[in-house]
Amino acid sequence: MKVTHSPLFYEPFSVYTPDNKITQPEKDFLKNLETSKIKTGGSVSTSVDIFNEHPELQNIRNVMLDVAECYKRDVFGIDNELAPLHSWITVQNKGDYHHPHTHPNVLFNLIYYIEGAENAPLRVDLGAGKSRLTESFNLAFNISNTNGFNCGTYEYNCKDGEIVCIPGYLNHGTEPSKGHRVCLGYNFFVKGVLGDMPICMMNLSTSLYNDK
Repeated sequence: MKVTHSPLFYEPFSVYTPDNKITQPEKDFLKNLETSKIKTGGSVSTSVDIFNEHPELQNIRNVMLDVAECYKRDVFGIDNELAPLHSWITVQNKGDYHHPHTHPNVLFNLIYYIEGAENAPLRVDLGAGKSRLTESFNLAFNISNTNGFNCGTYEYNCKDGEIVCIPGYLNHGTEPSKGHRVCLGYNFFVKGVLGDMPICMMNLSTSLYNDK
């Protein structure tokens, strides 16, 4: 028989590998930024605006902006102007983990894997971990073949130098890390005119307090 399966409602998860590689001096600069401990054992930079505060990171910022524009075009399929928001680093040592979380007030988030990505895979799940096939029910099927239709949790083994793009509403986190790990995050929203009909158009201004 002829069968056509159409995944109508994608949950976008994209991985980009930029041609430009982070240099050792840039890595050293990132690792020397001031951080503070969080309850899961890792550390987060005390600043959430490191790209605007540190011109030394301009090349990395430009790479991530290019990826954000590609993601906006290829996945969201929109031509609205992006508004870069928070930028920060996270540092984990052995046993630290990144608790499951979302990014409120964010269209999408980029995660740049700087060092030690292999020490903790990234986990992404749909809310309570239900797949699109079971989100309206509480059914425990015997899964024999995991695919994009029946999976509610996805685990990705990240590699250094990759940039992962995730919509702000998707839960994501990591298991306890097997060793040292450094990641760089960048949040995005949109700004400018939204809508193409007078009855629904609005002009949205989106920025951090010290957006430059």
